[in-house]
Amino acid sequence: MRAFGLSTVLLVGLFLWGPAPASAEDAAIKPFLGSYEGVTLLSSEEVRSRELKVAITAAEDGGFRVEWQTTLYKPRADVRRKTQSLEFRRSEENPKVYAAKPSDVTAGMDPSHDPLDGAPYAWARIDDRTLTINVLTISEAGDWVVQVYDRVLTKEGMALSFARVRNAHVEQRLWGTLERTGD
Repeated sequence: MRAFGLSTVLLVGLFLWGPAPASAEDAAIKPFLGSYEGVTLLSSEEVRSRELKVAITAAEDGGFRVEWQTTLYKPRADVRRKTQSLEFRRSEENPKVYAAKPSDVTAGMDPSHDPLDGAPYAWARIDDRTLTINVLTISEAGDWVVQVYDRVLTKEGMALSFARVRNAHVEQRLWGTLERTGD
């Protein structure tokens, strides 16, 4: 009878208060969810700033998906659009790190779980108001390139900092601002 009483109290508690709250790690991505649009600062190679679009959506098991599109304007060249997307799942070994999930429907890159196979190896982390996505690629010759996307939440939306580093030398650095355009 005592077990029945305790079970009843637990069921009534779940009914009244709903499911247990998500963990801090699951809640960490919630402020970033939404769509954003903006521009980068001009680089010396570009006539106009790059146009940026980013959408961050929730995925299964506390994960998330990031889709981004960059429209580039270069002198004496056509307008070029580059679209990429990655889906991340929390690492079982380190709950503060999210690993990119290989997918048949990934636009722009199909992430790998082994950076030595030549495909990009991607991971993400959330530190307070900054979502950082890292993409590592190692060539057959052993050269490496890391792309780092820092997306920092602001009152208006998001600030972006991008760096591409090849063999410890910064090849490119961009900054941009994006306004939140939807949830």
